[in-house]
Amino acid sequence: MAAGLGSTQVGFAGPVLASEATSNLNSNQPDIKAIFEQAEKLRTEGKYGAAVNIWRQLMPIIEKNFGIESPTASEALYMIASLLDKSGRTTDAETYYRRHLKLQKKLLGSIHPEVSKALLILSFNLEDQLKYTAAENARREALFIDESLLGSNDLGVATTLTLLAYNLNNQGRYNDAEQVFRRALAIEDLALGQDSQKYATSLNYLAGLLKRQGRLDEADYYYSRSLSTREKLLGPSHPDTATTLNDLTLVKIGRGRHLLAEELLLQSLEIFRKEIGAESQQFANALSNLAVVSNYLGKYAEAEKMLRQSLLINEKNLGPENAGLAATINNLGLLMQELGRYPEAESLLKRSLIINEKNRGPNHPETANSLNNLGVLLSDQGRHAAANLLYRRSLAIESKSSNNDYLRMGSLYANMSREHAIAGQYSEALMLITKSLAMEFTWLTREAPPLPSELRSKFLDQLSQNWQIPFGWIESHPPAAELALNTRLNRQGLLLEIEQRQGLLLNSPGVDQAKVEQLQALTQQLASVSLPPEHRAAARDQRDRLQSELYRQIPELQIQLVTPLEVAKALPADGVLVEFQRYRSWDGRKPKNQRWGEAQYIALVLKPSGSISSMPLGPAAAIEATVHKGLSASAEDLTDAEAVWAQLSNQVLKPLLPQLSGSRQWFLSPDGELNRVPFAALPAPQQPSTPLAKVVQLRLLTTGRELVRLQQPAPPSTAALVMANPSYDRANAKPTPATRPDTDTNGAQRRSAELGSSRWNPLPATQREGQQVASLLGSGLISGAAATTTSLQRQKGPALLHIASHGFFVADSEKEPARPLLALQDQSTLLWPLRGEDPQLRSGLVFAGANQPDADPNDDGYLTAAEAVNLNLKGTQLVVLSACSTGQGDVRTGEGVYGLQRSLTVAGARSTLLSLWKVDDAATAEFMSRFYKRLKAGEGRADALAAVQSEFRSGAVRGPGGEDWSPPYYWAAWQLVGDWRPIQGL
Repeated sequence: MAAGLGSTQVGFAGPVLASEATSNLNSNQPDIKAIFEQAEKLRTEGKYGAAVNIWRQLMPIIEKNFGIESPTASEALYMIASLLDKSGRTTDAETYYRRHLKLQKKLLGSIHPEVSKALLILSFNLEDQLKYTAAENARREALFIDESLLGSNDLGVATTLTLLAYNLNNQGRYNDAEQVFRRALAIEDLALGQDSQKYATSLNYLAGLLKRQGRLDEADYYYSRSLSTREKLLGPSHPDTATTLNDLTLVKIGRGRHLLAEELLLQSLEIFRKEIGAESQQFANALSNLAVVSNYLGKYAEAEKMLRQSLLINEKNLGPENAGLAATINNLGLLMQELGRYPEAESLLKRSLIINEKNRGPNHPETANSLNNLGVLLSDQGRHAAANLLYRRSLAIESKSSNNDYLRMGSLYANMSREHAIAGQYSEALMLITKSLAMEFTWLTREAPPLPSELRSKFLDQLSQNWQIPFGWIESHPPAAELALNTRLNRQGLLLEIEQRQGLLLNSPGVDQAKVEQLQALTQQLASVSLPPEHRAAARDQRDRLQSELYRQIPELQIQLVTPLEVAKALPADGVLVEFQRYRSWDGRKPKNQRWGEAQYIALVLKPSGSISSMPLGPAAAIEATVHKGLSASAEDLTDAEAVWAQLSNQVLKPLLPQLSGSRQWFLSPDGELNRVPFAALPAPQQPSTPLAKVVQLRLLTTGRELVRLQQPAPPSTAALVMANPSYDRANAKPTPATRPDTDTNGAQRRSAELGSSRWNPLPATQREGQQVASLLGSGLISGAAATTTSLQRQKGPALLHIASHGFFVADSEKEPARPLLALQDQSTLLWPLRGEDPQLRSGLVFAGANQPDADPNDDGYLTAAEAVNLNLKGTQLVVLSACSTGQGDVRTGEGVYGLQRSLTVAGARSTLLSLWKVDDAATAEFMSRFYKRLKAGEGRADALAAVQSEFRSGAVRGPGGEDWSPPYYWAAWQLVGDWRPIQGL
């Protein structure tokens, strides 16, 4: 019987045939009865060949006594066929099964339950011969009979549908199998309910079909439902429960959750060991899966030991050529390849291929996968011609499939692309990598949205790095620049866009609003500095589960690709877009462990005409060292800050002068550590003695894709809102004594807590600032005890939001920060509970009551970036955070800074003005007053910012005591990202 049939069986009453036949024979033929009994004895002893010989001798006697077309003759044909089948003579058996089927139709008619059974039995025989198409036809005919006799909602029909789905699965037609199986599942739901063991088994099978199509989120959902039902009905220690646990881990591995997968596999292994033994097939399969996790985690010796043990067990259980061995042999081969043991790896991968070809056929997706894996191994050894042949065979199989496994197809196209690149055939290579990246993008935009937001970046990190390849090809093949720019435009900030669009959809009909509120409460709980460490893990898990549930309820996102031409059309006539990209180049001619080079930066330049050019900027290490040095010098008000920024200007802007010539408006989209650069502090590369902002108009964007989005009108908004000078101590609370005032070495007050501080000190200058800004905007002012996190969260789409308070960014304790960045990071003991948390929980703003966070369980006085995502900023033109370090966060290549700026954009803000380092209180108040006066006068956001920065830099603005505010420390921290234009109706 074909593999994968589960517990579904179709049987005949074959063994009773002998007694029925002999009872109808003439009494004067007693020897015939003895012959029947002898044949039956041989059958029960498993001597099928000898039994067949006797039945063949009996066949003429049966035909003579009962008739050639009698029911007894039909049953005798079935008995011979089944004995031939059991003796391994499947081709001979097929002949008798077909004779049996033909006679049944003649005796009973074409529409009869016994004819349906005969068709199904024949289909099993055909599958054993790998005649899947013929078997499929037999099952479809049986399905027609069952539906005609029983109706479309009978459990018998569900059984036949299930068998048809198994057949399609065995052919590798997973999508077709899924459609058929969902019909069977719907019948079982109606007839048995969703709490039945049968329904749980079917959910598990459906999940497997989805997993094999690369639809990991859906597979995760159905495996989890099956697991929940099996735990409820069978208990947590039942082998079937462990089987679902084992299957679920394959999805967790694919989604990057290796530690969770390891935990689940250890559970399932222990259940199998106790309940069915460590020599069982189930134990071996779980052991093989655990080895995959260990391999990923770098535990190579453990992985090899487990794979060999699993293989040994299953060879004993299944034999050396069973299809069930292919995956373990493949995984062992891949491990040997990883360890550089190529001869052994090749032997194993070839064996896996042979098993798949023999058991599944030459055109099965698993055969294609084996061909692809073997091709990669040969390529690693420099055997490129042979690898190419294998890739082409694999592609020929996959191209005929309807499964739409975008990730696997994308990987295959990428492998073929690399081979052409190694041969110097860049045109062909570019065509193939274009297909690969398109498929990967389609898969990514389907699989990433349902993931909990905290897991998405990890999920992205584990994907192939093929997207970097076009950037490294530009020098050898300039047409690659268009694909590189297209890749940059569509991948940069992708997770941000997903998060933003999901936030808008959480209020859609059909979304459980009670769970939305519960999610917001959990986010607030995790953001609390009062939450004990031992409770954080459970709260995170609960939040992640809620996010997954809610993201499945909202309409499916349709992420549209943008083209460089669309972005070019959105540029003003005197504009130019510069997309900076941090990447690693790939060279397939080098040894395997040296193929990915050191990180580099490159600039891609797009003109309004649609022309694309590029310029390599050199090693990332050198550029990032300058960035860190400049940030440290500026944040600490050192005298060499301007010289350091001049050095950076020479590194990243001067090489671009030929491409930027004639462009007045520079739209810059940074990547990596360039996100931290105060570009306004850089001198113009064409006029080193002149600030860049005086020579050109600077506009900063998260991604050039924003140019297209910002063409759409903003939603309606409400009046502007100003919040300033919160009372950090609650009424009637005993103030906590400060260990150190919030001042720098010169006595200037800063808007953040300092090292060792255990409280937030008042910022009196923010009261004056708030009053001035509110007066200019004609808006209300919320300050003092009223300036709470809760009051901000209640606002709905203010046209402009200005907040003057303390801000913070806490370094991840799991990572040692670069020494030059220490000046940018908050070292307050108040915030230590947030260290090691998600980056969105480690940056934020401080509001009223923060010095006594435990006093109000609903408002601890903090708004983290994770909570800021839930603000209603739809229609908000500009958010100004007049506080320290609000532009800080963890930098991730391709996604920018994980911090407040990202969260405010997700919440709906069209532009943000934030600080890159700790800022002076008095200087900031004056800076903001001047900035808003220019905004009110109709100047654009970016131009108003540049003008005020110029006033400070020139020395025209000084402190109340004549302090010099011209160094970058006082003005260069302010960074505007997003819409640069005037705010209408301000």
